[in-house]
Amino acid sequence: MSKRYEQNKASIERYLAKQDELKIRLPQGQKATVQAAAMQVGESVNQYTQRALLARMGLADWPKIEQQGKVEE
Repeated sequence: MSKRYEQNKASIERYLAKQDELKIRLPQGQKATVQAAAMQVGESVNQYTQRALLARMGLADWPKIEQQGKVEE
């Protein structure tokens, strides 16, 4: 493998280590509905669903998290 490939792989691994993953299931055929809605507002499906979650929770942004996993107040 090339050095560039290995550097890219390491970079992706560092990025993913800082992310949580949430899998959602939709009724069959509704994925396209969500994709179209996201496209209409110029966002990725990830951005669109994150914004929807924040709105549903009544938040403007994600809360800051301390290193121990507790939410800062």
